[in-house]
Amino acid sequence: MPAAPPARPAAPPRPARPAPPAAAGAPRVGIDWERWFGVHAAAVLGGVALALAGLLFFKYSIEHGLIPPWLRVVIGTLVGVGCIAGSEGTLRPRYDGTANALAGAGVVVLYAAFWAASVHYGLVGIPVSFVLMVAVTAACCALSWRHASQVIALLGLVGGFATPLLLASGADRPLGLFGYVLLLDLGLLVLARQRRWPVLAVLSLAATLLYEVLWIGGRMGPDRLFLGLGILAVFALLFALAPALAPAEDRAEWLAARAAAVLFPFAFALYFAASARFDTHLHPVALLLLLLCVAAGWLGRAEKTYWLGLGAASATVAVIAAWLLARDLDVARAREAVGWCVVLAAAVHAFVEWEPAREGADGPAPAALVASVGLLVVLIGGSTRALAAAPWPWLAAFLGLGALVIRHAVFPGREHLHVVAAVGVAIGLAVVERVHGHRPGFPSPTVYLGVALGVAVAFQAVAVAHRSPSARRWADHGAAVLCVVLLLHLMTAPGIPLASAWLFLGVTGTLGLLIALAATRLGAGGWLVVAVLAT
Repeated sequence: MPAAPPARPAAPPRPARPAPPAAAGAPRVGIDWERWFGVHAAAVLGGVALALAGLLFFKYSIEHGLIPPWLRVVIGTLVGVGCIAGSEGTLRPRYDGTANALAGAGVVVLYAAFWAASVHYGLVGIPVSFVLMVAVTAACCALSWRHASQVIALLGLVGGFATPLLLASGADRPLGLFGYVLLLDLGLLVLARQRRWPVLAVLSLAATLLYEVLWIGGRMGPDRLFLGLGILAVFALLFALAPALAPAEDRAEWLAARAAAVLFPFAFALYFAASARFDTHLHPVALLLLLLCVAAGWLGRAEKTYWLGLGAASATVAVIAAWLLARDLDVARAREAVGWCVVLAAAVHAFVEWEPAREGADGPAPAALVASVGLLVVLIGGSTRALAAAPWPWLAAFLGLGALVIRHAVFPGREHLHVVAAVGVAIGLAVVERVHGHRPGFPSPTVYLGVALGVAVAFQAVAVAHRSPSARRWADHGAAVLCVVLLLHLMTAPGIPLASAWLFLGVTGTLGLLIALAATRLGAGGWLVVAVLAT
């Protein structure tokens, strides 16, 4: 056989090629501090500097008269439009942060140019400049939406709300002013909702409240109270309801704006109530209170933030107290006050009926109790200032509010409220008679004592009607306490014992018997001793 050919030597391994050098523009791993604190900060500062330069240009040219007014406006307009066009045409593809700052600066320069054209130079009328300002604001919101830039949005917000102040001519046009603010708020709320920027809603609300304070405090007269209340109601509902369509995970971030929108108008209501120069009737302010209480209760239930209802109830009590102190209470105003107090307390209480199982502070019960008990105390104090001696409106309110408190006592854990209701109603009955019993027009002692006795019997009936042992026990305590308070009042009242001895003895004896009945049901000897001593 022929010999096998010799094996070829193995080829030497090729040397590994060196890795290509990293590209100069390759991104680094981690946080690019240079980008965030270098490029972005420099871009924002550059935009602010450009905006200030535009404003100072108008200021300097106005003070020194360097160029004609029309040319100043033209230059400012061209600079503003050029900034926006340049940011979109050349800078945007490469330097997004710089483009946003430049666009914002252009918006500010346009606001300054149109303001100067209208206010300082009179080159265009207020309507024309107003339309121009709205167009600038709309363009700013559109740019912010397109590029997801909060910088542009905030500049548009500031410029938009500054427009009415910059274009102020001294004329009072509340419908035009707040119509513009409403449209601006709607646009910013939509932008904030879609881009999930709740800070825009907070800032918009703050600016809106500023305009409300400026107009109501400086411009609004008593003849336009309904207009002012309507403005407050519209914006309160707008900011309270607009974020309701937001996803559930985003609603907590909107809570600050919604809560402020509902609670701040109570300050205006307190201003109206405490000033006698506004409408002497309670109806306009009470309608606003009713709307705000319902909105606070609904928002508290939806977001499980029941402190909103508690704040609204407390503010309502303060407003009613201020109204009662600031006005002379004739029969008509007394009827208004007591009627609205019962309506407002019932509106807050409705949320308790909606969620009866929620107890303690984490529920609507505290707000309802503050409304019912607080308004009862306020009306007891207000009855001492009544000009008319007729007690019937006050007594009806005492009984109505007391009934709401008793309704609270039906729920588990709140049975002790029977005693609260009894004390409140009894003190109200005593105060009305002690203050007005000697005045002409007050019912005769027979009628008054009959009413007092009927109320005592009604509390006994409430105690007997309860099926729960705990509720029945507290209701018996309440029935006994009411009789004791009435007996103490009758023993110290100056006119009732002398009116009819037999009537007086009969009523006091009956009250003592009712205490004894409650003591028998309770099995409490202490109440029997009290009944004997008091009788």
